[in-house]
Amino acid sequence: MAATAKALGELVYARQSGDDVYVTLPIFYPSGASVTLAISKNKDIFKVTDLGLAHHEVDLVGGDRLFSRAAKRMAEKTGVLISGDVIYSICSLDELSVTISDVATASHEMAREIIERMKAHQENDIYANLDRRLKTLFGANKVETEKTLTGFSTNEWHVSALVHLDGRAAVFDVVSNHHTSVFTCSTKFNDLKLLESSPKMIAVVRDKAAMGAYYNILAQAGNVIQDNAPDQTFRKAAA
Repeated sequence: MAATAKALGELVYARQSGDDVYVTLPIFYPSGASVTLAISKNKDIFKVTDLGLAHHEVDLVGGDRLFSRAAKRMAEKTGVLISGDVIYSICSLDELSVTISDVATASHEMAREIIERMKAHQENDIYANLDRRLKTLFGANKVETEKTLTGFSTNEWHVSALVHLDGRAAVFDVVSNHHTSVFTCSTKFNDLKLLESSPKMIAVVRDKAAMGAYYNILAQAGNVIQDNAPDQTFRKAAA
């Protein structure tokens, strides 16, 4: 019990600042940040808020315009309340633990759903352009799309396209400006590079400048090109 109590104390952290208590939970936003709630009390009524962290999370990737629409759906689904960019709920002492869980879950799910939707939309848009480009440049008979490759670790990896060129192969993989997409691609490329006859690895992004530090992570694993790059850039990357 002592060991369990110690472990739980490390998982859930609470601190008081002024009249409010801040609770950090072992629930993580897509960026890797922990869900943190603020709890305040007025007489016998408690207010639990997510401090606007879900909104901040989606705003980091340009999803601010999607927040209010998603917030309305989340409020209807879970019963939480929305005020501007803050998710919150009001409760009595007996309802406090449930309310903490509800607000934390709503905040996490809101951020995750919006970012996943943005990620999928961006990747699908890039992929449609990439498919046409590769088949035009290298010939449809040399391009395999939506291919699964087995890495050195024996893990199976999905890649957007595999191009066969005179006994060589090049992987083209669509990557969105999101940490999950970036780190998955980086891990994938590093695993495939360990194969005896490893293919060339090319990450295809929408805007290299907009990737920020993510660009450097991708560049360590393979070539990085924009989906609107000149034909010569595509040929050079695959050579």
